[in-house]
Amino acid sequence: MGTPALRIWPAVAHALLQGEQVVALLPAGAGVPPDRLWLLPTATGQSVELLKPAYRRWAETAEPSGTAPGWAEVVDVAEVDEPSVLDALDAKTVRSTADPAALLPARVLVLRVHQAHGPPSVAAAPGGVSIVEVEGLAAPGSTPGEPVLSDVAFEARRKGVEDSLSAARASA
Repeated sequence: MGTPALRIWPAVAHALLQGEQVVALLPAGAGVPPDRLWLLPTATGQSVELLKPAYRRWAETAEPSGTAPGWAEVVDVAEVDEPSVLDALDAKTVRSTADPAALLPARVLVLRVHQAHGPPSVAAAPGGVSIVEVEGLAAPGSTPGEPVLSDVAFEARRKGVEDSLSAARASA
């Protein structure tokens, strides 16, 4: 059995590793997330048009496939099936939620991301955004790294996501 990894668009991986966002939007059937997983950028399925204009440059300059530049603790998971709830997360991600039907139903992961020092190389995992098992990777958190956000900054972002989801669900 391999090590868990989140196969994700390079632009989204870059945003997570820069502390620009703390959420990852996955298709509901993308797999059950473990407590910790590696970030594994893959350009498969990445659509520049689905990124907000300010972040489209990251589609080409973000972390290359073939490395696991960081790992994440899965702090919270929410299932979303209402467009208004997904819409509430629009300000929390570099991916546009303007076409919620394309994303629903979705699983929202709140991630505490850690930058890996000397990110490990991995064989490219084909396919789009999902949770996969990768052979030959050490367990997430077993290699040197540090959180990309301070405890205070992360908690503020996490609370912002929680508040957005709660408010949207209350009005749905």
